[in-house]
Amino acid sequence: MTLHFLTAPRKVAMIIFLLLVTFLLESQSSSADDLTPIENNIPPSPKENFNEREFQTNNKFKVDFKPKGNRNQEASAGKVPLNFRDQIVGGSKAKKGQFPWQVLVTIDEKYTCGGSLIDPIWVLTAAHCCYGFNTFMASVGLVNRTINEPSRVDVDVQSVHIHPKYDSDFLTADICLLKLQKALDTSGPFVTTVRLPKISDATISLVKVTGTISGWGKTSDESGSSDVLKYVPRTVIDNKECAKVYGSTTVNGNLLCITNKDKQGTCQGDSGGPFVRTETDNKFTQIGLVSFGSSVSCVTYPSGFTRVSAYIGWISDVTGLKMRN
Repeated sequence: MTLHFLTAPRKVAMIIFLLLVTFLLESQSSSADDLTPIENNIPPSPKENFNEREFQTNNKFKVDFKPKGNRNQEASAGKVPLNFRDQIVGGSKAKKGQFPWQVLVTIDEKYTCGGSLIDPIWVLTAAHCCYGFNTFMASVGLVNRTINEPSRVDVDVQSVHIHPKYDSDFLTADICLLKLQKALDTSGPFVTTVRLPKISDATISLVKVTGTISGWGKTSDESGSSDVLKYVPRTVIDNKECAKVYGSTTVNGNLLCITNKDKQGTCQGDSGGPFVRTETDNKFTQIGLVSFGSSVSCVTYPSGFTRVSAYIGWISDVTGLKMRN
């Protein structure tokens, strides 16, 4: 039997190589686990914090101001290139291309939020995901956030635009726009834009409208954040039900609320993620984005969403996008 021994230089080279491989594997496998979803939970308020007169005054549906943009959204906005029969039936793990506008926003290399691609160079998310942070990266074309999928594209954010009326205490105007350093290619099946609401959508009630929420967040009080993108259908409830839980100061006409009575809901890590509805032309329009949930339980209390149609004037002003009538 012949024994083969490594020479000293080869032994050193082999050790360095093994250490490098170990480091790369550990970095790749733990990077996603090291990210913490941003939470935005508020305590349910006593019913005496609900004032009928205040609620009626604040609960008006209107557009913020007349949109001034003159650049049309992409003609393909809101269209899913691939065919998915179970798009809004049940709640489950998403398939690649099922929500091609979905964005994973990585913040300060420590935290995550959800977002939506409304233009090849613009991402819509929540203001509480932007306020007080420094660096942002947008990832699109992915379903599993822990692996480097071939369709995944990571782009750094060039500028952050928080709504000027954002108030972290009362959760007012919880909406933010991220401008990417470069425009994304939206011609493929895995990365496309979602359609924004029409101007006329701002003045109508969305109660009983059913849509779909998607994200990588928790789906129960006990579970951790999901590695795989998930989705769940939800129906908009009357804001009065929500105001009786969180107070008539917090809940106003610029919000949408949903219930999580079947124990599948939006929990930590879904912040900023899209709430979309299917329209008669089979395209998807974003009606809300995840703003807040209950600090007591994310599946037994209502969740609040920023109503996108209430801010289309501001979105148009910042992005230059023209809004449909």
